[in-house]
Amino acid sequence: MPPEVQTAASERLQVAREAAIAAGELLMSLFRKPVSARFKRGDSMVSDADHAAEKLILERLTGAFPGDSILAEEGGLHRGDTAWCWTLDPLDGTQNFLAGVPLFSVGIAIFHGLAPVVALIHDPVRGESYTALKGRGARRDGIALTAGTEPLGPSSLIAVRHRFLRREADRIYDLLPTRKFRSFGSMSLELAYAAQGTVDLVLANRPHLWDVAPGGLLVEEAGGTVRGFDGEAVFPLPTEIGGAAEHRYRIVAGGTAAVESVLPHLRALPA
Repeated sequence: MPPEVQTAASERLQVAREAAIAAGELLMSLFRKPVSARFKRGDSMVSDADHAAEKLILERLTGAFPGDSILAEEGGLHRGDTAWCWTLDPLDGTQNFLAGVPLFSVGIAIFHGLAPVVALIHDPVRGESYTALKGRGARRDGIALTAGTEPLGPSSLIAVRHRFLRREADRIYDLLPTRKFRSFGSMSLELAYAAQGTVDLVLANRPHLWDVAPGGLLVEEAGGTVRGFDGEAVFPLPTEIGGAAEHRYRIVAGGTAAVESVLPHLRALPA
């Protein structure tokens, strides 16, 4: 990044970190307490906790950078007049949160033009923050992260979004060398785990941009790869964020060797 863009990105990362931690504290104050929720599309749920966390974060972001655009999961796209756009998932893992399962996160990515240059994933249960700056690496609370370096093998662990597993389980079981699949219920955390090598691969069908962007940059900055099932790079985006907001992705992410070893099988799957 040019020095002036890097400076602006660092300033935004600091605000993102403070906002995500504050939202995490709010979420923890509501966790395992009665919270109103409803279905918004299909089997996806939204709760009062989602809306409260999003409102808190939006107030901080618009107060600090009023000209930036923001694509928020619940509130949609707020267009600004700068080259910067934030994507925001205030509670990634709503179903876990509502069920009392301690696996959920706050996910923020910041684009400059068509590429994410800042990522922040905050795990409020563990008090951990995963961060990345384009070209500067990925970290968990200051500790450098490194994605896995091995191709898939019998002991490899794959994070699979449940919708994908439901559709493709039989074919995936036949094609891949491992049967060790997990669905954690928070894609941001799944991608953060891939960035630190806890899981070898993430497979996801039909997530949104706010699901993919924060963890995607983390994985790339940790030395890994994020691709579509067709093998094409996900970033930079092929269109402006307003158009990308409605797109549903098919991604594979993780260590480069693991991704490369599975791509020939994924290309053969129906769209």
